[in-house]
Amino acid sequence: MHDGRFKKLQQVIDHYTTGIQPGKTLSEKLKKPIVLSPADKEDLLVFLLTLNDREFVFNPRHNYPRN
Repeated sequence: MHDGRFKKLQQVIDHYTTGIQPGKTLSEKLKKPIVLSPADKEDLLVFLLTLNDREFVFNPRHNYPRN
């Protein structure tokens, strides 16, 4: 996730399907439950894992600029 609290994609999927806490700053889009079957969760996870491009990720040209 954006703040690094989860180490694995499965944890992120679980958070969005069962861990959303209501609050005054919660997006309207997250107030309605996200319902996924175990098979849906597995399919989503497998799909997300295909979105990695090792050549891009490890290319030094894309590193954070250092002073």
